[in-house]
Amino acid sequence: MILRKAIEEIPGLRYITDQVDLLTAAGRRAFYALPFLVEIKAIKRQLELLDQYIAVIHQEDELSQLLHLKLSQIKDIKGTLANLEANNVLDDIELFELKSFAILADEIFSSASGSIEEVSHFPDLKTVINRLDPEGNRVPSFYIYDLYSHPLAEKRKEVRLLRHNGQEKEALEAYAEVIEIENKIRTTISDELRTDYPAILEAVELITRIDLHLAMANLCSGLQFIKPQLNTETLDIKGLFNPLVKDTLSKKGKSYQPIDITLQHGVCLITGANMAGKTVLLKSLALSQALLQFGFFIPAKEANLMPVQKILISIGDEQSELSGLSSFAAEMLKIDKILKSLGKTKFNLILIDEPARTTNPTEGKALVNALLDELSTQPSFSLVTSHYSGLTGNFKRLRVKGFCENSQTPTITAENISDFIDYSLVEDEKDTVPEEAIKIATLLGIDKHFLAKAKEYRTGK
Repeated sequence: MILRKAIEEIPGLRYITDQVDLLTAAGRRAFYALPFLVEIKAIKRQLELLDQYIAVIHQEDELSQLLHLKLSQIKDIKGTLANLEANNVLDDIELFELKSFAILADEIFSSASGSIEEVSHFPDLKTVINRLDPEGNRVPSFYIYDLYSHPLAEKRKEVRLLRHNGQEKEALEAYAEVIEIENKIRTTISDELRTDYPAILEAVELITRIDLHLAMANLCSGLQFIKPQLNTETLDIKGLFNPLVKDTLSKKGKSYQPIDITLQHGVCLITGANMAGKTVLLKSLALSQALLQFGFFIPAKEANLMPVQKILISIGDEQSELSGLSSFAAEMLKIDKILKSLGKTKFNLILIDEPARTTNPTEGKALVNALLDELSTQPSFSLVTSHYSGLTGNFKRLRVKGFCENSQTPTITAENISDFIDYSLVEDEKDTVPEEAIKIATLLGIDKHFLAKAKEYRTGK
């Protein structure tokens, strides 16, 4: 899986990727083609690189600004390189692009080589620069200089003299010779540059990585993400937060409550009333795991994570109006796809939000019990949320603390009710879920006659 595909599957990932400020076209192409890393060694290497770039951002402001300035000036030379590789003669615009790129890249490499490990060894572009800048002024412009050919310089002088003397016919004939000489020089320069092609290509790849890693580091630093530790046993996160939800709450003047959670291989069931943040928790876990395996730091205070082979998700309303499927049918097909993937890969992260919530409670409970039984046979990390009571099986149980009030609690409204919910998780040995719906509806001032009838039905009195 590559990042472009994951953006469509992982909730909240687009919110993150939209904030990555890439400065080059090659960087943007590489970003959306980032692979989903599954090897601890590869992930560690990527996280260590981000650490170095974050250090530059925090400690070397002058270098950070120079990198940003120079990267923003680099043009896309993909087409020029294709023509060079195809043995085509480059025109003046393409030669200008190569000259400008080589000068900027050389400045970036020379400035960053002492601070960033991946730039410590960089391709030598001086030969390219000398070919395209024979005057040595390092000005980002290009034409066929007189220095390329003494006959060219003499013929140009002749053209100027003829024009000065009003001999236009003779000047045109001489100018045709100038064009012929210039074309031969372009052919020679193109041939010479082909010998420099490996160094130019290496430079493009290194510039791409610098742009990519600098942009990712800027984002991780700005959003206060942390570098996780890696292991082969657990998913352990302290202070997990969802950047999108946190930002939304912040704009409303509200604070976000981070969550601590530890998952072992096997199944964990999370129960809690509606509004208890179970769905946000699943989305946050999916996002943090995806960010880790695409080489980012993660939204938490500290974390010790294990790479997984796949992130398998069934979260939210899966109804597809285009296909005509009901919510229940679409959800069952999604779960079926997850179950059929289990035998093909091990150590997945499976996140399923309130399965069978749209069918009747009797069949719904049976379906959830069967699902928990199936997942418990797998070595993956499986997290299932539910508001069904009476679920049985061999799995860990957690419960969202949920609604809390005291004598100092002010009037509860739809705008402030989230302030009275404790989203933290606690161990739970019961097979019943909290029943807070009628209580919360009462505190919200919902019609008393309606709620009285609901209580009668609930208690049977």
